[in-house]
Amino acid sequence: MVVQLAHGMATSEHGHAMAWNDAAAVAERTLNSRLEDGHVVVEMLMDKGILNMRDNSEVFFPTPSFHSYMTSFPAP
Repeated sequence: MVVQLAHGMATSEHGHAMAWNDAAAVAERTLNSRLEDGHVVVEMLMDKGILNMRDNSEVFFPTPSFHSYMTSFPAP
């Protein structure tokens, strides 16, 4: 799921990011067999420091090198 999030993030002048609702939708699609709530999964990734949120509710990887590493894997 983290690789899928990385591939789905749009490039902008402030780095790659994705709208919160889009990230939650990716989480729900990826984990739908487990009936997970995508918003809870995104919050968990934020609590663990894997994702961060901007003032405009976009989520992003706080470490650009980790984002690059995730996009080095093929998109699922």
